[in-house]
Amino acid sequence: MIKLGLTVKDKITDFEGIAISRTEFIYSTPRIGVQGKIDSDGHIPVMQSFEEEQLEVINEDLRKVGFAE
Repeated sequence: MIKLGLTVKDKITDFEGIAISRTEFIYSTPRIGVQGKIDSDGHIPVMQSFEEEQLEVINEDLRKVGFAE
């Protein structure tokens, strides 16, 4: 299970960001909401949602994203 706050990457699209939400359904795979990084123009990308098994954790250090002491 992917913990919220970790940096993840979608294996298919290479979309990368912070796991910020988790949605579970009765008959489906859990989905993780991923917020991408702010671009060079200061625009915040729209959150994307991916099936959990489609994501890989690329950074397990919560301190680098400001969620841990």
